[in-house]
Amino acid sequence: MSNWDDLSYGLVDGKDQVVTFIISKGSVTWMCTTTYAFRNPSIHFLLWDYFVSLSNIIQSPWLIVGDMNEILLPSRCWEAPL
Repeated sequence: MSNWDDLSYGLVDGKDQVVTFIISKGSVTWMCTTTYAFRNPSIHFLLWDYFVSLSNIIQSPWLIVGDMNEILLPSRCWEAPL
């Protein structure tokens, strides 16, 4: 059984497609970003640019989880391919 007494967390940043928070337990700290990407592939670069900029400031272990809504084939997209 885990001891959760000294676990702390806090919001780091939130945008339309993501929420990033910090979790600490004692002297151990890590970051977590959760995402549900917009389905429009023509704006996916915004999410990836955000991840790149965030990676420049994160100094601890970092986990990214969620649905990136990346597609393999344009025919699988809900919009007409660009």
